[in-house]
Amino acid sequence: MILNIPFFVKTKNIFLLILAATQFLPTSGYSLVCESLFKETAVTKKMPVSKFTNELSAEILSVVNLEPILIGTNKPDWRQYQILGDLVWKIEKHLAETKQAQLPEQEIEFLKSSLQEWALRHHQLAKDVTEKASPDLKKYIDVNFAIFKLQQRINELIGLNVFPDYYIQLVAPESVLVKQAEATVSGIKKAIEELYPTTGYKNSATLRKAIQKKSKLYNQTLQLVDSKIVVAIHRPENARFWIPLAGFQNQRVTGSSKGAMLPDYRNQVESQLTFQNQADYSEQSVRYMPNYGEARPDVSVKKYKPNTGAKHYGSDLWIVKKSLYENRASWTPRDSFGQNRVGSRDLATSWDNMFIPWSARELMVPYVHGEKYEGREAETFSPGSIQKFDLKGNFYGSSYFEVQIWGPLTLNDIEAFHFMENPPDRRLFELLTSKGIKIYDERTWPAKIYNGEESK
Repeated sequence: MILNIPFFVKTKNIFLLILAATQFLPTSGYSLVCESLFKETAVTKKMPVSKFTNELSAEILSVVNLEPILIGTNKPDWRQYQILGDLVWKIEKHLAETKQAQLPEQEIEFLKSSLQEWALRHHQLAKDVTEKASPDLKKYIDVNFAIFKLQQRINELIGLNVFPDYYIQLVAPESVLVKQAEATVSGIKKAIEELYPTTGYKNSATLRKAIQKKSKLYNQTLQLVDSKIVVAIHRPENARFWIPLAGFQNQRVTGSSKGAMLPDYRNQVESQLTFQNQADYSEQSVRYMPNYGEARPDVSVKKYKPNTGAKHYGSDLWIVKKSLYENRASWTPRDSFGQNRVGSRDLATSWDNMFIPWSARELMVPYVHGEKYEGREAETFSPGSIQKFDLKGNFYGSSYFEVQIWGPLTLNDIEAFHFMENPPDRRLFELLTSKGIKIYDERTWPAKIYNGEESK
C-alpha cells in the first residue's frame, strides 16, 4: 500500500517528501520505497466511501491556523480545541454506531488520497521544526500537550497519521509523569515517618489510639477519614468545555486562576513542601505539577453539610477516583501558601513543614474537632484551631482541607461529577455516563443522583 505522490515532483525535493510521507501512513505500519512515490493509486479515488468519511475529509481540511501551532509561536485557542474535539467525538460516535475499531481499509485509502497534499505539508513543517527543537519549543509542547494529544487521538481512531506525531515524542509521556508523581509522594511518605514524633506521638499507630480513646465522636471521625472522604476538584462551569478535551490543567497551562495567579511563587511553595530544589523543580513538566482540590466526605455521609470554603474556585466538583489517592495525593490542614516551609529536608523540624501524604490523613481528625466544635459534631468537614487535643505543630487550620493530586489528571481519573448550579448539557451528560461517571445534583443537600432530566 502506497502514497499517491504527484509524478511532477522535483528531484531535489524527493528526499524531503520521503521523510514526510513515511509519517503519513496507516498507524498499523506500511513500507514505503522510493519507486512507490511515482505510482498512482487512482482506484482509491474512485472507490465509493461513506458520507461520513467524505465529510470527515472536508472537516480535516478545514482545520485552520494549524501552522502557528506546529512551529510553536501561537498558543492554541478554544476554536482549535473545539474543532479537534468535535472530530474526536464524531469519529468515536461513528465507530461505536458501526461497531468498528477504526475505519475500513477503503475509507483509509480515500483519506490518504484526499488529504495527501494537506498532510504532507504539515508533516514536513513539523519535521523541520522538531529536528532542531529548542528548550523553548519543548516547553511549548509540554504546556500545550493537550492539543497534540487530540491530534494523536484522531490518528488512532482513523488508523492513519493524518496529523504529525513528532511533537509528543519530544516530551515526557503520561506514564513517566505518573511515576514521577508517585516518587514525589513516596518521598514525603518517608519524610512523615521520620518527622512523626514531632506531632507528640511516636507514630501513626500511637496517634490513632489516642484519637480512639478521646471520644466516640473522634473515633467515628477517624473511621470517616479512613474510608469515606474523597478529593473534589472545583472548576467553574466554563471548564466543562475544556476538561473532556484537555483534562485538568493547572494555572501554568491555563494562564489564569480563581486563587493566586503566581506560578513562580507556587513553584517555590511546592518545591519546598516536597523538599525539592526550587530551580530543578521549576524545570519539570507542568503536567507533573499538582492540581488542587479539597477533601470532603462522600455522598454516603449525611451528618456533614457541604463545605463552602473552596466554592469560589468553581461550582462544579469533579471527584477523583480513590485508587489515585494513596500514591498521588498529599494534603495540608490549611491553604498551602500559609504552611510553614523550609529549604530542605535537613532543615525540617516539624511534621507540617511539608505536604502531608494521604496515608497520614489521621492527622486531619483533631482539626475537624477544633475548639469551635469541641465535644459535639462539627457542622462541616473543616479544619479548625486545636485547643483540647495534644497535637504539636501548627494549630490553625483554614476553611477546608487542601489536597494536591500530582501528575496528569484526565476525565478517565474521575469517578463522579457534582453540580451546584446548572446541570450539564446533553452531550456532557452522555459523555460522563458513557464513562461510568456518576452525576450528582448538589443544588440541595444531601446530593442526589441526577438522571439527565434537565439536560438538553
